[in-house]
Amino acid sequence: MVFFQYLTGQCAGYMLLPGVAYANKNSSWKYLYVWISVPAISYSFIAYLFVTKSPRWLLMQDRVKEAMEMLKGVNENAANLNPPAEEKRVSFCQLYSSIAVLLRTSWAPKRMVGVMGLGLGIGMVYFGMPLAVGSLNYNIYLAVVLNALMEIPSCVVTYFLGNCGRKLSILVFSVGSGICCIVCVVIGSEGVKVGFAVASFFCACTAFNVFLIFMVELFPTCVRNTAASVARQAVVFGCMFSPFLISARRKNKVFSYGVFGVVIISSTLTLLGLPETRGMPLSDTMDQQQNKENNFPL
Repeated sequence: MVFFQYLTGQCAGYMLLPGVAYANKNSSWKYLYVWISVPAISYSFIAYLFVTKSPRWLLMQDRVKEAMEMLKGVNENAANLNPPAEEKRVSFCQLYSSIAVLLRTSWAPKRMVGVMGLGLGIGMVYFGMPLAVGSLNYNIYLAVVLNALMEIPSCVVTYFLGNCGRKLSILVFSVGSGICCIVCVVIGSEGVKVGFAVASFFCACTAFNVFLIFMVELFPTCVRNTAASVARQAVVFGCMFSPFLISARRKNKVFSYGVFGVVIISSTLTLLGLPETRGMPLSDTMDQQQNKENNFPL
């Protein structure tokens, strides 16, 4: 539920952005930055005042007393639990010990590399397609709105993909997104090109949504946050190349859309080294995950 609330809020903000940009089209781009910063600053203050830390995170940081006080406020049954007399101080190395835990096993680094390669390809298209609409001979405000609207059916499709294999879902939508990108290079009609660009973004959105679920299911709880953060950085790293490719399209139309298509299709090759996670119970420790790997090999 939280996942879909996040995506719905992101979609709403994405759809409002072209309206704010259109209202400031005759002003400096600095005013656009000011207006879109107001909601973010307001949300930051609200989150700081009303959002609490996770009890699980507090326990992982050995801040047991704070975690117990929070649990007592939520559940009266927790009032009988007594925290230790003293809390341990967590060192800087302990805060990042999960990285060492990941590197200590044989399967985790390989899996991490595979997830990063997959995230790089999906991230390049997911974040690059909205930037590339400016290179089309089409109303840029309407094109951005059409892209934003694709987030809604993408969320619906992701929900119904819950009973489908994660690898198959990512493969189908990533390849579909790549094919639509390549078609954008081949065809000459701008109207048809916009349609395929929107379809490509829809497929990339769906692949990205499933990728987020897949990424969570691949790693046990003790290292899940670290693995998700590293994978997210790979997604952003893929996004970093998008502006350069879009700029290079001015000299050669194969760039941006053509490269997007090739990269996202090529990134699906990493699925060969990743296990299917649909219907598999989530593990809490590395030992549990290792036992699962032994019982259900790739």
